[in-house]
Amino acid sequence: MLLGSSEVIPILDGELDLGRWQSVMLVELDGPRQRTVSVRLFGA
Repeated sequence: MLLGSSEVIPILDGELDLGRWQSVMLVELDGPRQRTVSVRLFGA
């Protein structure tokens, strides 16, 4: 489990390249407040 403020996830053929038992979840641990989620795509 990774609980960082940012993660890098590879994309292969237009889909997330996750392992068999991997998934992406957003978890709230600091109480309710306004959040911003940013997604950046970089081409190779």
